[in-house]
Amino acid sequence: MPEPQPPLLDRVRDCIRAANRRGVTAYALSMKAGVARSQISRLMRRKNSLLVPTAEAIVKAAGYEIVLVRQRTREECIDAIRDSGRLSPIEALRLKGAKIPLSEEEVKP
Repeated sequence: MPEPQPPLLDRVRDCIRAANRRGVTAYALSMKAGVARSQISRLMRRKNSLLVPTAEAIVKAAGYEIVLVRQRTREECIDAIRDSGRLSPIEALRLKGAKIPLSEEEVKP
């Protein structure tokens, strides 16, 4: 069984697939990125990993860029869902671990 790979490599694969859907071949992508086509092939078959500069070159050649953002905490995600209106304030507090008794309307007979 192959070793689990970092999510970054999954995103690089997504960029390659998107470029392929736009008609950019693996060969053209490899030429533009300055890497061997076999390296892209092995990456897509999950046979190897990449150095960050190589991943960056492939992503750039596919028309994307790598951007790092701070990861949200669980509480921030819950707040964002609540603010979008898909979660009531009470449901958000329950997800955060607050012990809130059920109201009579929520109790099913």
